[in-house]
Amino acid sequence: MCGNTWINLGVHILTEEYAFPEAYVEDVEGQRYLCLENDVFTVISSAINFDRCVRRFGLIPYEQVLNYIDLVDAKTKSSIAVLRENMREKIYQGYIIEKDTHVCIQEITGNTIFVLAKEGISIKKDASIAYVVTNKLEVRNIKSMCEGLITLIVDLPWEEPRKTILVVPSVYRSITARKST
Repeated sequence: MCGNTWINLGVHILTEEYAFPEAYVEDVEGQRYLCLENDVFTVISSAINFDRCVRRFGLIPYEQVLNYIDLVDAKTKSSIAVLRENMREKIYQGYIIEKDTHVCIQEITGNTIFVLAKEGISIKKDASIAYVVTNKLEVRNIKSMCEGLITLIVDLPWEEPRKTILVVPSVYRSITARKST
């Protein structure tokens, strides 16, 4: 890979570097934490004293975020922060979805799933968000049932058939968090 372009047999295919988001859940233990102190969010290590934190979100494995969403009633069971690290500016940017927020959940099922959308992108209802290749090698276009900002895309490759779940909250709060020094 050269920069952000793949070179293959003289054909240039542009790719975008993808930074995997991190999921933090309020009042959950984790390896790192998102701490709110004096209206400033900071990502800190577990060695820091938490007494100053008005709110504390623990880092969890990304796929486990679905444990904090009621998939039947389509609402969050806990407050969830989804952050993506911005290496150049040494900050995290993302969203907080508060507890009991209604969400639009769209499950995509199939043998091979290609998601066209990504976290942080606004989508319109009926927009193409993915396609699925079937066992018969047919390609099926998947359209969005939701409208709004995609905050979570959780891939479950161990499910048979494979599942990917998109979550679009009815309300969210954009945040920027600094890295602790």
